[in-house]
Amino acid sequence: MKIHTTKPFGIIISALTKYREFLAPTYGPVGKKILMGTGYSPYAVDDGSKASEDFELEDEFENEVIKYAKETTSRMNKLFGDGTTTCALLTIDLVLEVLKNHDDKFSSKNHNDAVSEVERGTKESIKKIKAASKKIKTKEELCAIAYSSFNNKELAELISETVWKVGKDGAIALGDSQTNKSVVEYVVGLEVEKGLISPYLLNRENGTAVLDKPRFILVNQRINSYNEVFPLLNKLQSAGIYDLVIMADGYSADTIDGLIRYNLSIGGMANPKGKYRAIVLETPSIDKGEILKDIASIVKAEIIDDKQNITFANIDVNKLGSSKSVISSMEKTTIFDGMGNPKERISQLNSLLEKAQPFEKDKLQKRIASLLGGIAIIKVGANTDGEQKAIKSKVEDALNASKVAYRGGVVAGGGHAFDIKTSSSILNGILKTPRKQLIEN
Repeated sequence: MKIHTTKPFGIIISALTKYREFLAPTYGPVGKKILMGTGYSPYAVDDGSKASEDFELEDEFENEVIKYAKETTSRMNKLFGDGTTTCALLTIDLVLEVLKNHDDKFSSKNHNDAVSEVERGTKESIKKIKAASKKIKTKEELCAIAYSSFNNKELAELISETVWKVGKDGAIALGDSQTNKSVVEYVVGLEVEKGLISPYLLNRENGTAVLDKPRFILVNQRINSYNEVFPLLNKLQSAGIYDLVIMADGYSADTIDGLIRYNLSIGGMANPKGKYRAIVLETPSIDKGEILKDIASIVKAEIIDDKQNITFANIDVNKLGSSKSVISSMEKTTIFDGMGNPKERISQLNSLLEKAQPFEKDKLQKRIASLLGGIAIIKVGANTDGEQKAIKSKVEDALNASKVAYRGGVVAGGGHAFDIKTSSSILNGILKTPRKQLIEN
């Protein structure tokens, strides 16, 4: 065990100050690029969230502080996909402000008082910002949002056109173009708000699991034992089918362990690179059976359901359904180019919509919109791999900003939205820092 002789607050202040100095220059439309060396090929990036992923400090204690700070950008990125640097700067400045006038004898009472004050002020500021927001009404307004995030007119128009076409609840993914021109491709697909049940199923490098031409084992019940599914896995393996998406209401511990072991063994045996060949998901908690039917219509699959007398033992392998590819993270799963046609399913949902209660209509309309819109894939073009990576990062930011704005509205940019007063003097000062940093940059 190592013990640091520096005072704890000194470690926190030192680490956060270095982190801020690193992030601040990237902030805003004229933010500077950072050249990152990660042990592989270096790359240039002007996105604070992307840059912070590889940011580390030599001092191991300071680095632990940075891990906590990074959680704010990570959480922001998962929830909204944009605003990560603003979030990081506000967090860092808030902690530094609270600690700057206190030594290591700072009492827990003072600390709790400060936290309570900031929490109260935060609720007030959220209420005021929401009241000031305006809904997006035209495609041109949407284009302005994309352009303010990434000042490339051609790509801003492409992004806004895509978001406008698929709608607020449509799914949009990013891909690579084989030329220097960016294009949009629309495919039959679906985005499911459910991710992998275990981090052991992830590719640690990019935080996702990617499958090519997978089959779908959709189960409208809980799998209580690995022995239930094992015979079907053997049957698929004998047929040379390895890439699988397994979705059920729940799993016993031995089922999860068994599927992870199966995954690792097949990945090593069938693919020298050790690529994962099976991903395991839980059905979204609301309307489970109905969501499974939506997915089944996209991939042309039968659902394993004891009530319908379709079991693991008697299901036809050819009726498991398929899609061109699937990408899954711990938060969501995207199905691309399913072999099914959801037209009949959409018709069923429209019939349900006519009879639905008001509180049910919104959910049904979103599901219909998802099935109708399919998935748009923005394929980013560039002249080199390095350029493509940098542009793709900026397109992702602009896309996320556009989607969030379309759903929740917009407020004045350039830090003006934070020109508000709350009952917290600490927070009032911190809310001015994004605008100050923008001006400095």
